[in-house]
Amino acid sequence: MDTRTFSGITEAMWERMKADARAHHGTEIDGGDNSGRLTTRTPIGSVVLTYDYDPAQSEVTYGIVEKPFLVSAGQIWSGIDDAINGVKEA
Repeated sequence: MDTRTFSGITEAMWERMKADARAHHGTEIDGGDNSGRLTTRTPIGSVVLTYDYDPAQSEVTYGIVEKPFLVSAGQIWSGIDDAINGVKEA
């Protein structure tokens, strides 16, 4: 599984990221507040990620479980970077 950890994620940012994912991408969140699985359905297939948020370290680790063949891991990581930058500016 391809994983990546993102740092500097405050609890407020984490909550906004989850709310934005639901509202803008229809992401389904299965699990608890700090760990579980995210599923976002796209026209070409689902993107499924695990997540593990550590509020004490202000970081979240994502793992790619499933993705459409036409979507690269780099595109997914770039999208998460964009989401983080979006909540930093909010």
